[in-house]
Amino acid sequence: MIGAKNSYESRRLIDEFTKRGIKFVQYNWDELVLPLEKIPKFCLLRYSRGMMEKLSIVYVLSILEELDRKGVMLSPSLSGIYREDKVSMYLLWREYLANDIKMPDTIITKNIKEGKKFLDKKGSILFKPIIGGLGKNIIKISNEEHLEEIYNKFQVLYLQEYIENQGYDIRTIIVGDDIIAKYVRYNPNDFRHNIHSGGVGKRFEEISEMDPNIWKYDKIIDKIIIKLNKITSLDLVGIDLLPSNSGDLYLLEWNSTFGFAGAESTLGINIAEKIVKHLILKIKEQNI
Repeated sequence: MIGAKNSYESRRLIDEFTKRGIKFVQYNWDELVLPLEKIPKFCLLRYSRGMMEKLSIVYVLSILEELDRKGVMLSPSLSGIYREDKVSMYLLWREYLANDIKMPDTIITKNIKEGKKFLDKKGSILFKPIIGGLGKNIIKISNEEHLEEIYNKFQVLYLQEYIENQGYDIRTIIVGDDIIAKYVRYNPNDFRHNIHSGGVGKRFEEISEMDPNIWKYDKIIDKIIIKLNKITSLDLVGIDLLPSNSGDLYLLEWNSTFGFAGAESTLGINIAEKIVKHLILKIKEQNI
């Protein structure tokens, strides 16, 4: 397993592997050296901040490509990894999902003039880094000076309209072909709702008094989730959707190395156990 050793998710997965007597070795990204001396048969990837740093991305992808060339079974798959940067997500949505679910109006550009036109049109927008997680560097912009600062720092602008909402989004977790968890991440004090930005997990029942549309969204998610799962090429995926004040549901993003601390504490579901059981089944099917 490659990923942050001290994260909640890594500890939980290690507990489940250990219970079953499964031998494994865990590395942080900075412990690996190319060329790799030892090639595993299976490798589980987990999120760590270091893998998302600007100059680390090529390094990380080179390691994964080398593992893939050597016949290592990767989870997530290499094809899935290449489909989960924000640009790929948006273009895949346009191609395959635009008739099924909305996504906030978006532009991706290196042209600051186009970014300013978009800001002028929308009034309030969000900048998101093309690759990232945990809500890091997602910035709300309402004036050109701020936009120019962001452009000078990142050079590529991924800009989305800001969707007015009631302070929550919906995280859905899929393992294999099964929806194993749906819960709300609530944060009325920040436009970012994820747990790492101060959001708290809540059950649908807890939100229904504030927003009875939650049950409508529940049904919409069930309808689109399998199609979305196939498009992502991921068998472990967390999908984030945003209900708007007007009652529409928007797809925000999907993530193969999703956090699940909030899901476990909110729903009382052993997510780590379900992930490990799924991985064991995959390994057996591939005779690894």
